[in-house]
Amino acid sequence: MCNAINDRQVKQALNAGMLSVRALRQHFDYPEKCCGKCNRCLREMINEHLQVPTDECPGSLCIGGECPA
Repeated sequence: MCNAINDRQVKQALNAGMLSVRALRQHFDYPEKCCGKCNRCLREMINEHLQVPTDECPGSLCIGGECPA
């Protein structure tokens, strides 16, 4: 994922209460004008954390390669 952030780090941030893409991007100090390709996988991880059903995330955009290709 961008800036070498992995799924374990995102899960730790989710457990710490950062439950929005914006909060996660701020926590990991993503630039405001980054390409945004990671947003879908961040939403996927947030929904999984909150146990909300979602569509599959395309593997090329996934954190730590955990989403199905």
